[in-house]
Amino acid sequence: MANGKQNANDFFNNPFNQYTGDMLEYKPELAYFSSPAGKTFAKAPARRQFFQRSFGDIYNQYLGELGSQIRGGGAPTMKFADFLENDPFTKRYGSMTPEMRGSFGSQGTRTSAPSTRFIYF
Repeated sequence: MANGKQNANDFFNNPFNQYTGDMLEYKPELAYFSSPAGKTFAKAPARRQFFQRSFGDIYNQYLGELGSQIRGGGAPTMKFADFLENDPFTKRYGSMTPEMRGSFGSQGTRTSAPSTRFIYF
């Protein structure tokens, strides 16, 4: 502060600095939809739809991880924002069959894989 100006990111100038980390834990939707890994994953339209619809499934997967920590005798220390950094979107989307992924695309799988016809000789 040699020039007399204060940085806009200064702790004393930004009243939300003390709440930022807590808000991401109290409102997991904030952590999910602002996740850098999620934003990188959701570039393509089908992936974007998957990302928008999968909050509940991925949050439940996180809760399962916390349960595993508790059952293992440890304290549940993993935060949801930390869980999202491991990119559960790509893992979950990659494990889906093409038919399941087709429901997230702009067109169904019927256009890319038409039904076969029987040809009798």
